[in-house]
Amino acid sequence: MNLALTDEQEFLREAARGALSRTNYVEAAREALEGAPLPDLWPAACEAGWSGCSSPRTMAGPGSARSTRCS
Repeated sequence: MNLALTDEQEFLREAARGALSRTNYVEAAREALEGAPLPDLWPAACEAGWSGCSSPRTMAGPGSARSTRCS
């Protein structure tokens, strides 16, 4: 069984790493334990276009004309 990532999966992994590296989430989680608010990941996910990644194309997933929009 080949468990290597496809080129598309590698691209998504690198894109996620880049988008999520803007905030130190480990530090933010520690601060949240002290009462600080958690960072909002939804705007970063929307900006990166991940909101439709969990849906198949037939249901407005990535690459469909009806791709999920963030609001």
